[in-house]
Formats: sequence, structure tokens, C-alpha cells
Amino acid sequence: MSLPSTSDKGWIIVVAILVILFIGTILALSNWGSIKTLVGRGESDSTLYLWELNASVTPQGDSISLKEEDFKAYPKLASVIQDKKQKPIQILDNGNRLYTIPLTMGERYDYYPLIDKILEYEGKYYTYSTPSIH
Repeated sequence: MSLPSTSDKGWIIVVAILVILFIGTILALSNWGSIKTLVGRGESDSTLYLWELNASVTPQGDSISLKEEDFKAYPKLASVIQDKKQKPIQILDNGNRLYTIPLTMGERYDYYPLIDKILEYEGKYYTYSTPSIH
């Protein structure tokens, strides 16, 4: 068995670098949504549209009265509903307020138990549309 020549070693190094760059690119692209969310730039993977219904609306049907533990389970709702740190992006003529909440793909599936539910907190009612994928 002979030792590889200098030119063979050079090719091995070039191929190894190309393989590493290819794998790094694939990993970076697969995590790009998470990276954008962590850095705070760009859009998240999904958006939840939360509607605060005007005071004259008392929805019919079952509603979930939100408690402190719900805001721990769904922390992004707290910034809008409990803490009121976020301003609505739109107020309709009927007084309903629209908020958007960016979600990662993992969070998107965490919020699914609330689909088709009416949320209530301190006498105000909220509903939301199913998160959409961007």
C-alpha cells in the first residue's frame, strides 16, 4: 500500500471542505426560521390573528376563562390579553381589535388546543383565526 501523493491530499482536503460547507448550508436553511425569530429580524414561521371583541359582544357558546396557568402555557397571549403590552394593528368600525402574534412552527402546534374556542379574560372576549404558515 502506498501513501497518497501531495496532490491526492489536496483533493481530499478540498472535498472535505465542500462536504462540510454543504452540510452547514443544509443545517442553516433548515433552522432559518428559528434563527430569524431569535435574532428578531424577518417574519416568524406562522402568525396567530387574535381578535378582541368589542364590549357589546357576548359570544354564544362555550368559552374558556383564562387563568394565570393558561398564560404560562400560552405566554404569547399574555402580552396582548393580560399585560396589554401590544397595540392592535387594526381597529374595525365595530370596535373589534386585531392583534398579530408571531409564532415559530413549534409554537404554532402548541396553540391548536384553542382552535374554535372563545377566550374570556376579565370580562373581555377574544377569538382567533387558525395560525397560517408563511
